[in-house]
Amino acid sequence: EITLEDISRAVYSIVGKGQLAFGSEERHRGDFDRSWGSNKKLVLLTGWKPKTSLEEGLRLTIPTIG
Repeated sequence: EITLEDISRAVYSIVGKGQLAFGSEERHRGDFDRSWGSNKKLVLLTGWKPKTSLEEGLRLTIPTIG
């Protein structure tokens, strides 16, 4: 499981600027506690497996978006 906080921290470590803020108690309409996806069916049907970690994928992608 990878949390939004994990992704935010990984992006921050690559970009190195801005501020991280977590744990806000304020909730907004439409907020949800948890959402997840799985590549299990893709792996089962095709044999595909990721070759790139999340962190490496972010390092490769972030410079292309500015």
